[in-house]
Amino acid sequence: MRLSLLLPFFGVVAAQTVSHQGCYGSAGSLTSQGTYIYQSTGYCAVKCKNNGKAVMATTNGTECYCGDALPAASDKVEDSKCNTPCVGYPMDTCGGAGFFSVATLSDGTTGDGTTGNATSVATTASASAVPPVIANPGVSTAAMTSSGASIASTASTTSSASSASKASASSTSTTASYTGAAAHAVVGNGALAMGALLAFL
Repeated sequence: MRLSLLLPFFGVVAAQTVSHQGCYGSAGSLTSQGTYIYQSTGYCAVKCKNNGKAVMATTNGTECYCGDALPAASDKVEDSKCNTPCVGYPMDTCGGAGFFSVATLSDGTTGDGTTGNATSVATTASASAVPPVIANPGVSTAAMTSSGASIASTASTTSSASSASKASASSTSTTASYTGAAAHAVVGNGALAMGALLAFL
């Protein structure tokens, strides 16, 4: 089979989901769509979708069944019973001799063939890609402004206190100088008085 004939088939398969439901010993209400020399799970899924059916089954490696309801639960058997490779795609199993690989189909497209939720997903992703800018979560702008003013006030007070300390230190130094000068003056006067007394004697 030419690749050009397969491309439309692969395009349709990509738009739907095939959910395996198990192996059954009966097709139930599903009806045969005939055999096909290139039978596969994907080919049968396309055939059933085109017929508007939501349930598919393959059997004996070559035959496809479609319908609207699963076979009876009592007809379900071990998956190992469905062990016949699909003739068109041996990596898949297409039922077995008298057993049916059953699956449900879910279409992920809208009527025009586009993906229905693509726009909403893209919009959600775009919105979530830009987080809100918060300078400091949990702290309001007013609180931040108040904190800034408080810090500035504290800095100013600290600066004033530092200046006051310097002024106090300067005053203390001046007082010490005056005290030292007075002491020298007293000692000097005492020496002069002693000298005068000795001269008189």
